[in-house]
Amino acid sequence: MHYIYYLPESYVLVFDICSSTLILDDLQRTNQSGKYWDLVNDISSFLSENGLVFGYEIYKFLGDGFILIFYENTIIDQVLLFTIRLVDHCKHAIMQFLEDHVEITNLPRKGIIIGLDKGVLYEQTLEDKSQEFIGRPLNMATRLQSSLNRPEHSNKCLMSKRVYKEITKANFKKNCSKTTRKLRNMVFEEEITCYEFAPLFFEKADISQLKESKREPIKNYISQNEPVKKEFEYIHTTATGAIEHIDLKEFVDFGQSFRIRFTADNMGESDISGEKSVK
Repeated sequence: MHYIYYLPESYVLVFDICSSTLILDDLQRTNQSGKYWDLVNDISSFLSENGLVFGYEIYKFLGDGFILIFYENTIIDQVLLFTIRLVDHCKHAIMQFLEDHVEITNLPRKGIIIGLDKGVLYEQTLEDKSQEFIGRPLNMATRLQSSLNRPEHSNKCLMSKRVYKEITKANFKKNCSKTTRKLRNMVFEEEITCYEFAPLFFEKADISQLKESKREPIKNYISQNEPVKKEFEYIHTTATGAIEHIDLKEFVDFGQSFRIRFTADNMGESDISGEKSVK
């Protein structure tokens, strides 16, 4: 059986490592293909360490990039603050990696490119318990990101007009440049208005401005939500036998739905997802 949950509108961020095909080709030529995973693991660790702070989940690894889905109550200014931190980290990690392992010096682009959109998503839990998301913002963010194909686009973020209109910080909005794109298989391939954001302009920004996403305490939410409480009681008695064996990791609030992530003895890391029964 498949379970599909509706997620209220969320920001979707897609990013790729620039010139990854050329980098991999150079590594293969010098018998260093395995070194590529050092770079991927460095970026993956950065993403894992910052997910709760900036309010997102890592949805998927793409081979040369990642898809991130932000929690419903994450504001756009916080997402843009994250792009500043992301570009800064990736730029330095990639430049160091190129210096240490790559012989080719005339790469057309160095760094990452980012696409950003917002909209409704649908989460589908498959029979093997894996999760897939579908929705227009995934396609839109991917197309925006892939359209950043010139050398001057390195370390830039391209966002939809809808996302741009939600920006409240004047210095962020001032940094956005209006442009147009024809996106393959989107809006009849007509030209659309979008906005280019340059995170490196704020490389020295004070990230302490960041406000953490609003979340309910996990234990409080479990105690107030009867279906979730019963689910945990079942886990306690059938899997672990005692509540202290449950390590609650995070509660993600999607508005009308939720996800609770936890680890338990003999179970590894698990999720409980569903519709809210209390407001």
